[in-house]
Amino acid sequence: MGCLWPYWAVKQGGVWQKLYQNSLTLAYTLFISISFYFHAYGSYEVYRQQQLLSHEEAISFSKYLVGSLWFESFQNW
Repeated sequence: MGCLWPYWAVKQGGVWQKLYQNSLTLAYTLFISISFYFHAYGSYEVYRQQQLLSHEEAISFSKYLVGSLWFESFQNW
């Protein structure tokens, strides 16, 4: 019989149909966003540990996102 979700969503129309039509885009966007967050958080933790070992003050996570993470990410590309 299979999954009835796609047929139900298409029959309902409206928001459900739009959600179904864009489900792959939404899934990829969610996956990339989660991956970026974990990359950013992991990089920040390494940075913070290096600053603590050097007895220097670490910047906040938001400042790290705006500055250092972008520089680091572009170096990887």
